[in-house]
Amino acid sequence: MAKLKFAGISALTLSVLLSATSVLGAGWWDSTFDSDGFAILSFTNYEDSILGTAAQSDGKIVAVGQSYTSSSSPQNIEWAIARFAANGTPDSSFGTGGKVRPALSSATDTLRDVAIQSNGKIIVVGDAGAQFTIGRLNSDGTFDTTFDTDGLVNVGGLLAAYAVVIQPDQKIVVAGSKQAGDATLDVLLARFETNGALDNTFGTSGVVTTSLSSSNDVPTSVRLQSDGKIVMTAYGGPSSNVDSYVLRYTASGALDT
Repeated sequence: MAKLKFAGISALTLSVLLSATSVLGAGWWDSTFDSDGFAILSFTNYEDSILGTAAQSDGKIVAVGQSYTSSSSPQNIEWAIARFAANGTPDSSFGTGGKVRPALSSATDTLRDVAIQSNGKIIVVGDAGAQFTIGRLNSDGTFDTTFDTDGLVNVGGLLAAYAVVIQPDQKIVVAGSKQAGDATLDVLLARFETNGALDNTFGTSGVVTTSLSSSNDVPTSVRLQSDGKIVMTAYGGPSSNVDSYVLRYTASGALDT
């Protein structure tokens, strides 16, 4: 029976719906998931938000986002990572009570997407200290020190990471943004080796940047085709005329003309 996973806001909330093909009818909450279809895991007494999810091969669900540390200024925002068992209960073998909340900077730190490598390690992407940041966690929620020595990669000059996909060779492709010379945002793709180093065979020193409009451009997803080409979706333009884009790149990082 196929199921769809959805993420909610206000404490980390996961819900699972039966798909439209279910014999029980479309849209019914799945009562085998935390008894009512909702799984709630609070990091703090303030706002927690899920922005990305991934399902492991064993059915466990990893959710990532952000967690406020206070209701008043200064409102530091930290990475929030949670893992749930297939039945919706917090996975006690992950972090502390199913939760990991690293304090990486005194600024706004946000995770936006997550992917699982074939060895079970967890790739998370977002920003920390106003820099494009990716991390890799072991299955128990600790940072993987074989990934750039501390489990974290910050790329200077890049602003934020928005989406991630893992290639069959386990290289990591991340869609993000960087500030252009005119102070607007351009979209980018970056590819990383399995040890966290930028892949110098991709784009220019591992990064390819594309300007879509004269205003801010933001990526929304990245996917791989079976032939190795990379598809990214994005939006950009002034608020009065925002356009949507679908871009395709070759495996080496060139726009596929």
